[in-house]
Amino acid sequence: VADEQIQRRLGLAIPEDLDRTEAVQTAINRLRTMQRQEGGFGLWDSQSPEERWLTPYVTEFLLNARDKGFDVPQSVLDRAIKRLQYYVSDTRIPILRNRYYGDESHYRFAYRAYAAFILAKQAKAPLGTLRQWFDDYGNESKSPLPLMHLAVALKLQGDGERAAKAVQRAANIRRQSSLYLGDYGSIIRDDALILALNMEFQLDLPDADQRLFKLSNEIYRKNYMSTQERDAILRLALMLEEDDPQNPWSATFNQAANSEQVESYGRWN
Repeated sequence: VADEQIQRRLGLAIPEDLDRTEAVQTAINRLRTMQRQEGGFGLWDSQSPEERWLTPYVTEFLLNARDKGFDVPQSVLDRAIKRLQYYVSDTRIPILRNRYYGDESHYRFAYRAYAAFILAKQAKAPLGTLRQWFDDYGNESKSPLPLMHLAVALKLQGDGERAAKAVQRAANIRRQSSLYLGDYGSIIRDDALILALNMEFQLDLPDADQRLFKLSNEIYRKNYMSTQERDAILRLALMLEEDDPQNPWSATFNQAANSEQVESYGRWN
């Protein structure tokens, strides 16, 4: 949730008549009407079929909003957390059969790993289950993000060795843009989030700087960004700014008889 100070610092184009507090609280109230009886969230309302990847996505937003001081009913959070615990702990969850998903096993691994990530930040993810997932199902991921989610969960719950292996495995996966995986993702969304997670939780993702420059080029070439991509890019921008000491620097570029002096500040400017 970007407050007014962040908006000004990053130069975000926010409508002048937008009341941030009212807008976020309206979103929270709308999400309350979309929560199903078992704690998950439907796409349109509480009677819609549950969207299992969106349930941890919404839960993460609600937890972040609560931590920023917004009014999030505890009953809504309790039911959502309970649903995520079901995702993580119940080994009988079947693979959803959906003709639109390019890989149904990946979809199950993705939403369960996302749920584990959120639960681990609340110290509620069972370590034994996380270890079994990585050992038995870690190869089912068709994008790097679920493995990074699982890596964070493993690290927070105390298994640094498997966390490091999960990061290495994530580094070797490249999402296929032609394959719809049911997780609302894209190459840009996934790459931005894994870089943000790498910085926030110090996961030692290989070649992180090179990945960042490659992502920058991909963003520059794209004319339209999805909501997921915009959200992921903002998260990464906030992490980069937090990580940047803003120290001034200068450099001289020499080419043949010409030279150019460049001055700026920070690591990424």
